[in-house]
Parts: sequence; C-alpha cells; structure tokens
Amino acid sequence: MEGKIVFREQKRVGKGVWVCKSMGSTSSRERSIDTSEDFEQDNVVTHSRSHEVVATRDNTMNQQGKSFARKSSRISDGTSIDSIADQHLFTEFEDIISDDIIEYYSQVTIKDSNLTSASYMQLERERVKDILQRYIVVPSISSGNRRTLIDCGCGNGHYGAWLGRRYPTLDIIMLDPVRKCVELAEALVLENNLENQARVVLGSATTLPRISNSVDYILMDGPLYHISTRNGRRTALVEAYRVLCKGGILFAVGMSRYAFTLAALFGDLMNDDEQICSLFEELESGQHTNSSNDPGAFTSAFVHRPSQLQQELTDVGFEILSTLAVEGPVWLLHDLKEFWNDPRKKALLFQIIRRIETEPSLLGSSAHFLIVARRPYSSN
Repeated sequence: MEGKIVFREQKRVGKGVWVCKSMGSTSSRERSIDTSEDFEQDNVVTHSRSHEVVATRDNTMNQQGKSFARKSSRISDGTSIDSIADQHLFTEFEDIISDDIIEYYSQVTIKDSNLTSASYMQLERERVKDILQRYIVVPSISSGNRRTLIDCGCGNGHYGAWLGRRYPTLDIIMLDPVRKCVELAEALVLENNLENQARVVLGSATTLPRISNSVDYILMDGPLYHISTRNGRRTALVEAYRVLCKGGILFAVGMSRYAFTLAALFGDLMNDDEQICSLFEELESGQHTNSSNDPGAFTSAFVHRPSQLQQELTDVGFEILSTLAVEGPVWLLHDLKEFWNDPRKKALLFQIIRRIETEPSLLGSSAHFLIVARRPYSSN
C-alpha cells in the first residue's frame, strides 16, 4: 500500500502476526498470493484431504506433544523452552517472517504504546471478549477438571491474561512467532500470577504444540489475515482442526476486505492518486501491503470477504456456528473517543453493535469479523 492510512488515532486494524510454514505437499517457502475469490480447484482443500494431512502428522505430533506436556512453561533469556522440538520450530519459521512484520509488531506491542489505550483498540478488544465469554464454558474449581485454550497470535498476551483471570480452570497456551510479543506476554503472565495456568510459546500457527484431540478452544486473532496464501491459511486451519477435541470451538478472526478503504474514506485520505490505485488493487486481490515502508502504516495482511473465510473453514471440515461483526460500523465514528469515555454512550454503542452483529449486509463494514466454528462431534 502506497502512502499511509491513518484514521483519527492512527487507526490500527490488526493484531497478532503469523507466517506460513506449510506442510504436506506445499512448500514452506511458498510466496504466491490469492488474486480473486475464485480459486483454482487444486488450491481448495476438501474435507477428505484435510484428514489425509492430519493422518500423516498424527504419529509424530502425538510423540512430540507428550514431550511438550511435560516441559516447563517459563521463558528465559527471551526464548521459549515450552514448545515441541524448539530448535526445529525456530529454524523452520524464523527465516520466513518478513522484516516488516517483525519490526511492526516489535514496535506496536510495547505495553505503554498509545495504541493500547486508543478507543478503537479498546472497542475491538472488548467486543472480542464479549463474544468469547458467550461460548467458553469451564468446569468449577471443585470438580477438579480443566479445559485448554490456545491463543494463536497472542501479541502482548492481553486476551490470554484476561482469560486466565476470568476462568481459573482454563489452561492457556499463548503462542506467537515474534520474540518481542512472546517477551511481553510472558511478563503479563508473571504480572497476573498465572505461571501455573498459562504458558507462552514462540511458535507458528501451522505447527501447534499439542497432540491431536487435546484442546477445547482456539483463538486465532492474527494468523488468518497475516498468512497471505490460501494454502498457508489452510495449513493453519487443518492444524487447528487436528488439535481440537470433537466439539471443540475455533474463534477465527478475519480482517474485512473493505477496512482500509473505509479508513481512508472516513479519514479524508483519498487525495493521493497512488494510494487510491493501491486501494482499488487491494479490493480486487485482498492483499494489503505497506509498500511505502511507512512505519505508521499497517503491515502486510490478507483481507477477507466474510464468505471467503467461511468457505475456507468449511473446506477443512469445520461447522460454522456464527459469524459476527467485531466493531460493526461503530469504529468509523469521528467522535468514538467521546462515546467511549461516556459510560452511558459506551453502553449504547455496545447495544447497537450486538443488535446488528450478525446482519450479513453489514459484516463488511466492520474492521474485523469473528467466525465461531466447531469441529463436528461426528468427525474422525
């Protein structure tokens, strides 16, 4: 993307960052991009094919996962010691994370960043949490039972720490490929006294450190819009399907195809002909790039139409339970900060968003949308 898209408070419409390390027949160095919503047949995973891929990995992952489960969850000297085959993971994914992504998230995840206090960021976070708590059910402390959740693309650990505080019987694995994010998440775990409940891992969404059928919930906020190829996203989704228990829930966050165009339009940034041309190309291809290397602009991302991400999920075998707008059109309000700081107006905003969150004709106006998907109880 040429130029910088800034809307009011230097609008940021993305969070965690992930890279593609494909498995099976797909090269880990693949860099081709999707150019339309209609993909070639050989790029579309079928339900049966997804299970073939899972089957080829099960024996290895079962053994590695047992080792992983016995390891400590702490991080020392800025590196993870809580992932399966640590050195294997590091060498496989570190060298294919682009420098602009590393740099972007190393900067914006700093705890005292203005981005963490911006009203639009707070809106996104509060809405994601609002949706998560509708579906997450955990046993009582007295029962002695526990549930497990993986936070893929955990960033600075905000969601993972919140989940740990809210659900004492929920074990949490926070995972991110950016070392700075991992360091910040680990600090947040310590700050909230969650060492016995949460672990932080430097790793990739395409190689989850769990055995098959062992996780109850997965939050993917970042992987599905920072993996640029459909094959790469398929790999991450197949991996999520593999580790989820039957009936397990995936919270899949997508970024809207129209987010950057709307941000530019409402932010009075449509005077740059080169930027307008880039926006038009983005609307067609779904590929957002920061080609100008502007440190204030968002980094590389694939922006979905809601129906595209729904199709990617069902192709792998997931059942769609609900598709919800995260911010709705509310994020475009010029006086959002004023609304956010007024308790009565803030409550009104949430009521409005909840009433329109599932309206198909408005999903694309939200910067993000969240699809709640389930691994079928009848799956193999």
